Amino acid sequence: MARESQGNEKETEDSPEKSFERYKESGGQIDEKAYQNVLEKFKQPTTPDKPVVLQVEAMAAKSGIELRSSKDSPDPRIVLYGIMRSESNLRDQRLFAEVLRISGDTDSLKKLMETYPNIFSQKKQPPNLGGCFGSTI
Repeated sequence: MARESQGNEKETEDSPEKSFERYKESGGQIDEKAYQNVLEKFKQPTTPDKPVVLQVEAMAAKSGIELRSSKDSPDPRIVLYGIMRSESNLRDQRLFAEVLRISGDTDSLKKLMETYPNIFSQKKQPPNLGGCFGSTI
């Protein structure tokens, strides 16, 4: 992304193709067209609604993720979350995970996934049918 973050650290600038590849390698769920659309909207001045800010702040706090917002400028991850929330049917934690993947914030993504293991379990267990088919004696 081309925006500068608040800590005077410039976020990495990659070609869009390379950024999308990295996003998909990290487990990203959206297609390239939607990804590019999100980045285009991110370039426009946007102020997220208060409920969006509060939702991201709550997930970040619970996960130990530090946000870099100021009075005049929300953390870029909050802005991305607001943009994607209006266009996605993903639930809060999964949507925040997509935001972290797009941002390239792998440390925060790991923290989020560890905080919500029931949502991000890597291995899906088959359902326990509890003998509903009767015994096979």
